[in-house]
Amino acid sequence: MPHMHHHEPTTKQQGLRASLLRISGALFVCFALLGSWLVFDLHRAYEKVLTDASYRAMQRSQIIGQSFRTEILAADYVLRDVLGRVQAEDLVFPDPNLDHAQRLTRLLKEKADTVPDFVSMVLFNHDCAFVATVTGENTGVRSKPALCEARKMHQGPGPLVSYVSGKSSASGHSVLVLSRNIVSPSGDFLGGVMSVIELERAQHRFDAYSLGANDTVAMLDDAQVLLARRPLLAHAIEQRVDTPEVPETVRSSATGTSSAVQWDIDGRKRLFGFHKIEGFPFVIAYGFDKAELLLSWRQRAFELGVGYCILLVLALAAARAHWTMRLQRDELMASRATLQELATRDPLTGLHNRRFLDAAVPREFARAQRAGATLAVIMLDLDHFKRVNDEFSHAAGDEVLKALADLLKNGARESDLICRYGGEEFIAIMPGMTTDQALERVESWRKQLEAAPVAYGDLLIHVTLSAGIAMFPEHGSSPDELMARADEMLYKSKREGRNRTSVFA
Repeated sequence: MPHMHHHEPTTKQQGLRASLLRISGALFVCFALLGSWLVFDLHRAYEKVLTDASYRAMQRSQIIGQSFRTEILAADYVLRDVLGRVQAEDLVFPDPNLDHAQRLTRLLKEKADTVPDFVSMVLFNHDCAFVATVTGENTGVRSKPALCEARKMHQGPGPLVSYVSGKSSASGHSVLVLSRNIVSPSGDFLGGVMSVIELERAQHRFDAYSLGANDTVAMLDDAQVLLARRPLLAHAIEQRVDTPEVPETVRSSATGTSSAVQWDIDGRKRLFGFHKIEGFPFVIAYGFDKAELLLSWRQRAFELGVGYCILLVLALAAARAHWTMRLQRDELMASRATLQELATRDPLTGLHNRRFLDAAVPREFARAQRAGATLAVIMLDLDHFKRVNDEFSHAAGDEVLKALADLLKNGARESDLICRYGGEEFIAIMPGMTTDQALERVESWRKQLEAAPVAYGDLLIHVTLSAGIAMFPEHGSSPDELMARADEMLYKSKREGRNRTSVFA
């Protein structure tokens, strides 16, 4: 007998597992693609924020650098104006002509007053000795040998610009010194004019700029010496600093602009824009606080990340709900199938019961009609079964019934239907069998049962069976007619002495 119901749960479980794998795979692919797109989009937005900020930082450093260059050029214009009003013969010390000396002092004061940032202005001779000053004092003082030598060696078209630290300057303050030379037709150094600008004025100018709460602006020379900074870090002014480090491409160029993300001297990471002031050894560094730049980007990344996680959780919850429903549905179907199986199975023998038979016989009859095939209906009954119950007990009778059921199942084909019809009566429906084949099969069962007593404890119970056979289409044109004639043949066997098989003639 086929037992397809034992395989159905496994098949359903495999189908459910395959379905779950497909859903899980689809979810994984979808969320992997969505996650990749989010990462790509956030990375692109991150790069755009830094790119835009780099451009703005370079632009601001360039504007501030151009402003300083304009002021230096204005000061240089005054120097050139002064040089146009003096001759090499005027650079005499000591000056024997008091009126001449006073005239030079007035000239310097008049020109110095036009540039508010000037601290002083000085005319010097070929030995770098001061021959005239704005105040008329300190004449005869000589510049430091290194500075004097630098003036003599200067060949460029612009002024010589030098940084002098507070430790080395006469005023005790760090200053910028601008000087222009007077040379002979043959190129000999004859003297010149210089102006002094205190770097504190650069610091004041920085303080006037409108900056973000954590933005910075600084001026450094080619040696990484911090000349001015906002916010002011007094301990670092005039000190060589490691950061922000001016890129070599900017430091080595006549004029250049660049940007970089670096740690600042105050311990904050900033995106700096660098600009080299054209013609002068100074670099302006404007820095945006990186954390502030990325504040809105981080907020967006957080919101997208939370949205992604919520969507993932909802998708997993929906998938789990779907899986649970599928599981519950399959369990319900399995329960129904089990209940249906129980409802159509005889609990003692495991064979189909009369309820199943009543539904199955019309189907098998209709199938045989459509196919033009034969159908054997066999009714079997244990002989003197009441005597078995009376002599050996009902439990022994149950063992006899189970033994017969096992015998019938072992000798049946997959297409055969073996049912316990009630009490000790059984029915077999066998499609596609001829009369001789059906008779041979029933006789085989009868002889096996007769030859093999049923063991019950220490007892051996000898039993026999009687059977009746009716065939479609020879013996009936309807299920009821076949059943009636098979039953008639069973009772014929009983009447004729039992332990035999009768075929409707």
